[in-house]
Amino acid sequence: MSGEPAYKMDQIEGIIREASRLFDVVRLVDPISMTVYTIEDGRLRAQPDSCYHVWNKTDRCENCVSARCFMEDERYSKFEFIDNDIYHVVAQPVEVDGERYVLEVVTASHDNVLLSAFGNNAFVDRITTFNHKVYTDDLTGLANRRFLDERLGILIDRSAHEGTSLSVVMMDIDDFKNINDGLGHLAGDAALGQAAAVLREALRPTNEDILARYGGDEFIAVLQNVSEVELERRLQAIPPIKVNDELEVTFSIGAFYQDKAENMDAKALIQRADRAMYGVKAGGKNSFAVEE
Repeated sequence: MSGEPAYKMDQIEGIIREASRLFDVVRLVDPISMTVYTIEDGRLRAQPDSCYHVWNKTDRCENCVSARCFMEDERYSKFEFIDNDIYHVVAQPVEVDGERYVLEVVTASHDNVLLSAFGNNAFVDRITTFNHKVYTDDLTGLANRRFLDERLGILIDRSAHEGTSLSVVMMDIDDFKNINDGLGHLAGDAALGQAAAVLREALRPTNEDILARYGGDEFIAVLQNVSEVELERRLQAIPPIKVNDELEVTFSIGAFYQDKAENMDAKALIQRADRAMYGVKAGGKNSFAVEE
């Protein structure tokens, strides 16, 4: 265990009960199982799969401060904007009965109070735009490398916890250099945008999965709870990219599939998928391979 504060469950229950008198929301979060613990009827009770319900959302937050806090073992905070309200969230890693959790403290401020010095909604727009830019690739609109690095470990742990499958897929555009050299970088940028649209349509990632631009002309997908047969069907369905009337480019794709995910290192999973992809390239490109 690292240096986070350590408590017994009855101790953390007392802390949450007392802090709830001062703050709008105080809760214990398990980012892996998405379980939260809050005071209900005077006792600390578990609410599975309800982490984001406090924000009236149906999916995990894009900038999940608890996930980042958990993975990096550091205190983090963020602003969350819901309708006309602004919430400040502070996430603190803690140890409870020998297990790692995140303690979240949430305070609310209405925008007519907080924004009076900035002009109505200016601060909200600025922070929202900043959060989007931090986690989004400008060119393709997909998640970026930062988002992948922060979220992959959580997906690995969650799939291992639930005993479900996990697929890591590396995709590289074949002969992409020829587009840039022959048609120019604007054509290359357009091809990357088309690639993002094609991959999103064929792979159909959920909001709990990851589809990201890894760098250059490489993309990566992390898909949960998809069978190997379904994974291969989706990979087979990825079409070529039509650059112009005379030129189409294809993908070389490598995937690493775990039927029952284990707690593997994120870097090792990517390396396995990357190795499979380069095997496809060495074998002639325009195909895919799945490694187990």
